Amino acid sequence: MRRLPLVLAAALTLALLPRALAQKTAAPSGPAPCVLEYQRADTMWAAIGRPDGALGTETISLQPGQTKVFVTDWKYEKKRNDGTNYYGSHLRLATSRGPGAVRIVVVGNPISEVQGAVMQALGGPNKGQATLQPGVQAQFRHDLQEVSCP
Repeated sequence: MRRLPLVLAAALTLALLPRALAQKTAAPSGPAPCVLEYQRADTMWAAIGRPDGALGTETISLQPGQTKVFVTDWKYEKKRNDGTNYYGSHLRLATSRGPGAVRIVVVGNPISEVQGAVMQALGGPNKGQATLQPGVQAQFRHDLQEVSCP
């Protein structure tokens, strides 16, 4: 007699489990987060698109509406980002790796030298912004000043 309530409870649990799991694993709706993967050179002399030096690939992830301003002072040109401080000197490659587009602002050389991204001038020929769609890579010889997730 005691087995019947246990069997009913187990059957009820199994019947409701798929619905409970579906509610917990449902994908959130709304704007997608942004991920920028970028490479910098450790000297200003590196050619466009050539991240010479030992800095390697760096990444920043932002939620929609977030903006991060980078330190572009060349005294930090050989320092990697540490998750709190972001250094943007000598940007050479930038790729949007997340599901959302990434907006970047660069300064330095004429923005007409950027390859792979359509630049919009910001107050002169040496400062501009571009929106990189997911999967797009662009080549630079600029300093990365700002990254935002629209």
